[in-house]
Amino acid sequence: MKICVYAQTDGSILASGSSSTILIEAESLEEIRNSSEYQTIVLAYENEIDRGRVRSVSKYDVRMQ
Repeated sequence: MKICVYAQTDGSILASGSSSTILIEAESLEEIRNSSEYQTIVLAYENEIDRGRVRSVSKYDVRMQ
């Protein structure tokens, strides 16, 4: 499965790919972070390919909080 997640200039995020909308059934943030779906997204983020484009920051980026 390949998922691409992009931060937009307005701070929103765009996910594209064969299954870009993924339901993670969880009752806590800990359960979300431990889910395989979340781990797949984190892995994709950590292994992004720099295409040299102007980067935007998502309003959901935890580094901003």
